Amino acid sequence: MLTVMDEPSTDPIVPTTYITGLSILDSKLSTSDRKFTESQLKNLDTLWKVDAAKRYESKEAALNERFPQTELRWDSVESTYFLPINFQLPYNQNYFTFYYAGTDYSDPDQVRYRYTLEGIDKNWSAISPNTVSENYRDLPPGKYTFKVCSRGLNGLWSQPALFSFTILPPWWRSWWAYTGYLIFISFAGWRVHLFQKEMTVRKEREKNRDRELVQAKEIEKAYNSLKATQSQLIQSEKMASLGELTAGIAHEIQNPLNFVNNFAEVNKELLLEMKEEIEKGRIDEGQAIAASIMDNEEKILFHGKRADSIVKGMLQHSRTSNGIKEPTDINALADEYLRLAYHGLRAKDKSFSAGMKTDFDSNLGKVKVVPQDLGRVILNLITNGFHAVTEKKKKGIEGYEPLVTVSTAREGNKVKIIVKDNGNGIPQNIIDKIFQPFFTTKPSGQGTGLGLSMSYDIVTKVHEGQIEVKTVIGEGTSFIITIPNQS
Repeated sequence: MLTVMDEPSTDPIVPTTYITGLSILDSKLSTSDRKFTESQLKNLDTLWKVDAAKRYESKEAALNERFPQTELRWDSVESTYFLPINFQLPYNQNYFTFYYAGTDYSDPDQVRYRYTLEGIDKNWSAISPNTVSENYRDLPPGKYTFKVCSRGLNGLWSQPALFSFTILPPWWRSWWAYTGYLIFISFAGWRVHLFQKEMTVRKEREKNRDRELVQAKEIEKAYNSLKATQSQLIQSEKMASLGELTAGIAHEIQNPLNFVNNFAEVNKELLLEMKEEIEKGRIDEGQAIAASIMDNEEKILFHGKRADSIVKGMLQHSRTSNGIKEPTDINALADEYLRLAYHGLRAKDKSFSAGMKTDFDSNLGKVKVVPQDLGRVILNLITNGFHAVTEKKKKGIEGYEPLVTVSTAREGNKVKIIVKDNGNGIPQNIIDKIFQPFFTTKPSGQGTGLGLSMSYDIVTKVHEGQIEVKTVIGEGTSFIITIPNQS
């Protein structure tokens, strides 16, 4: 039973209290005889068990077979009872008993003691004549200070005697062990983090792959739909350009048909005259009339072939391109589409009027091209040129004469086709857009916006050439087609 008391007061005349020894794990430790240890351990301090079966040396003590070193550590011993200073013990030697005594020579039997172990006891022990403390068992690692004081006949308590010691933690609770734990936990956490990150990335990749597959299917579906729509639009553009040609074709066919009809009627009359002359025996007159008939037949044949070529050109323009390049007379192709475009616009708008001029290189020869594709390009550029000069003519500029010029030229291994107009020119803010699909400057309903885009693809992709535009505001525009000369 412990009694709670205040810290006892001290008096210089009271006896002094000493801690005389201690036991560890029920083995009492005592100090050595210094003279003996001086001869044995070269003046170094040593503790040993009472039975002398085992001795404990400080870490500075000399080592030999008789005095093996242990895990007990201290710096030095105090001079009275040779107790170790800065005493350190391993965690498994944590069973302590302390011995102490007080110096009161008047009546030693009346001396009373009390003690406390800081770090374990919260209060002082009960007053007792015993000179041995209780057994302190299973002390946890930490720093401790044992205090004991005595009281003599005068009833005053002595100043406490002190003994401090440290029980070291086991290796798995040491600072370096905790450092190792921290490193291991950090490493394990890092590995777990990497694993989780890898799993997250893998799942995200799988999700992205699934999304990409879905998107790829949607894109493929949209592409197929767009391709079908594009084919329809291209066909619409072809039909639109064919519509532009219809009136011109009708006009062009009408001329040779008129010649055919007229010469056929003339020949009919000449045949009757020739028959009459022969019946009258005028052979010379009949032969002269026959010669005239033959001349007329050649004219009928010429204009018939002319009509036939116009029809064939119309059919070639309307049918789907097979992409096969054929030796083609570029000059004849350009001239044909220039006249067809002019008469087509003329038939649609009787007020339309514009000058046409050609400047063809007579040495150009035939060039391998896809005639129906290149014809569409030339037709589109010429039609645009006629529209441009018509818009400028509406401004009523005095002295203005609308003119569209088509020219060809050979430059080394290349052939150039130039379509030039003296219209208003193309504004700089839209000149970079004119070859984009669906871009048009025409009023709604008058253009699909595919003309120049298709022309650009036909020149650059089908014929491996290039198309460029030069324009001056107020003066006009030139489209220059350059293709390899595969004659």
